[in-house]
Amino acid sequence: MGGRRNRSEMASLRSAIHDLPSSVSFSLFTTREIRKLSSCEVDNAEAFNQLGHPLPGGVYDLRMGPFADRSDQVCTTCMLHCEHCPGKVCFNHGDGV
Repeated sequence: MGGRRNRSEMASLRSAIHDLPSSVSFSLFTTREIRKLSSCEVDNAEAFNQLGHPLPGGVYDLRMGPFADRSDQVCTTCMLHCEHCPGKVCFNHGDGV
């Protein structure tokens, strides 16, 4: 069982943080950067075929990573299963899809 931690264990956990950030900043990607980072474009309004498999260019395109923990699904970009694939960026022109 997990049990309780003693004081020395708790102190070592608290001392594990070596540096605290003095500031954090955020920014947005440009359109050019998004396209460069993207693994695919979402250009298909249909998400699945008649058998329930994700379609290329759809919102569940496997190039962006597996969308569920089904054992038969791997990311077609990095070839990893859902528990290891970090997911990928995609883009959409916004013209009706």
